Amino acid sequence: MQAMPPPPPVSLPADRASQRRFPVRLSRPWWQAGLSDNTLGLRGDAVLVCDGVTVTLQGLRSWQVAQVFNVVREGRSVAFQVLGEDRLVDRVRLWCRNVASAQAARLALPANVTAGAAQALQEHHQFEDRLDVAHPPPRWTRRLVAINLLVFALAATTGAGVLEPDPRVLLAWGTNFSPLTLHGQQWRLLTSMFLHFGLLHLAFNMWALLSGGRFAERLFGPRRFLVIYFAAGLSGSLTSALWNPQVNSAGASGAIIGVFGAILAWFLRADHQVPASVIRQQRTSGIVFILINLGYGATQSGIDNAAHLGGLVAGLLLGWLLARPDDGAVSEDRQDAADGPGIC
Repeated sequence: MQAMPPPPPVSLPADRASQRRFPVRLSRPWWQAGLSDNTLGLRGDAVLVCDGVTVTLQGLRSWQVAQVFNVVREGRSVAFQVLGEDRLVDRVRLWCRNVASAQAARLALPANVTAGAAQALQEHHQFEDRLDVAHPPPRWTRRLVAINLLVFALAATTGAGVLEPDPRVLLAWGTNFSPLTLHGQQWRLLTSMFLHFGLLHLAFNMWALLSGGRFAERLFGPRRFLVIYFAAGLSGSLTSALWNPQVNSAGASGAIIGVFGAILAWFLRADHQVPASVIRQQRTSGIVFILINLGYGATQSGIDNAAHLGGLVAGLLLGWLLARPDDGAVSEDRQDAADGPGIC
C-alpha cells in the first residue's frame, strides 16, 4: 500500500444514475489466480450499492468505502482503488454474475481518476469493449476442463487411480505410447490429451487452462482458440511419440503451453491494440507457466518435455498466423453465435 492525496472528483454522466445495486462475489475464483487479490482481505458474497459518490458493500456486515477511483473492468470482474480514512490506498476486486452486470457496475461506480491514469484506463476499457463486441463470452475453456474432469473420473472408476496412477490402466484408456501410437493407433495422439497421471497432475493443468484459456478464447475467438488448443496438443503428442519412443505419456500441458505461446505471439504482432497493463499481466503469467514446465521437465525424470516443446512451437506459430488487428469489428464467431509415465 502507498500513501497519496485523494483524486479530484469528476462529475458523473447521466447514464450512471441507473442500476446501482449489484450482487457480487468478493472472493477470487480459484482459476483466476493471475488477477490481483483484494488487499483488504474481503471474502464471500455481497451487494454492491452505488449512489454516484459513496460505495457500500452489504454482506455479513456493511462496509462503506470512503472514496473510490481508477475503476477498471476485466471480463466479469471490476477492480478499483479506495482511499480510507487512514489515507492509505487499497485495491478491491469484485466478481459480478456476468459481463453485462460488470459493465453496468463499472458505469455506476464513481468516475474519479488519478493524475496519469486516465489514458491507461480509457485504453483498457476500449480493449474490454472490443473483446465483448468481437467474440462471445468464453465457454469452450470450461467445456474442455469439464471433459478432462469427466475422463479422469471415469478412468478412476476402472482402476486408473486418483493419487497413485496405474499406467497400465491408463494405457488402455489411450495414453501416448510410441510403439502403439505410430503403428496403427494414431488416435492416441488425441486421447492422451485428456488423460492425466493422478489428481495433482490434473489439478495443475486445469488451473493453468482456466487461467490462460479464458483470455485466449476472448482474444482469438472460440474457433481459433480450439484450432490452437488441439493443434498444439496434437503437435506435442506427435513430438513426444517421435522423441521418446519408450515413454507412456499423457496430459494436457502441451496444448496449454501452446495456448500461452499463442497469446505471447499475439503480443509480438505490431498491429495489436492490447493495453500495456494487460500485456504485462498475461505475459508474466504465460512466461512463468512455460518456464516452470520446461524447467521442471529438464530437471525431473518422468516429465515429457518433448510434448511441452512441440506444443509451444505450434502455439507460437499459430498465434502469429491467426492473430488479427484488434479493430473491434464483429467476428464470424460472434455472428455465428448470434446465429514411469511421461507427464505433460
